[in-house]
Amino acid sequence: MLFEHSTRVFLWAALAGRHKGVQYHPELLYVASIFHDFGLTSAYRESHSRFEVDGANAARDFLRRHGVADAASERVWLAVALHTTNGISEHLSPIAALLAKAPA
Repeated sequence: MLFEHSTRVFLWAALAGRHKGVQYHPELLYVASIFHDFGLTSAYRESHSRFEVDGANAARDFLRRHGVADAASERVWLAVALHTTNGISEHLSPIAALLAKAPA
């Protein structure tokens, strides 16, 4: 269920980006979308962090393990960590803005 939701978030965000003519890195938007609610999984049941931060940490770790540059990993971290914080994401990167505007 979470994977299907996250896939829909990616598709909505990508469509919004295309509609608005926003330049973004599709693979990074995909990773941000897939991990945006990852902190809600049972693996983080005992965590004392916000679920957004747990998901952001997981996304950053995933990207680093796959050799993605730190700057790109940090953009994804911010997009995931702040996707529920109104009024901030649109001032960051296109990935953050598109992720925050996708339907919950």
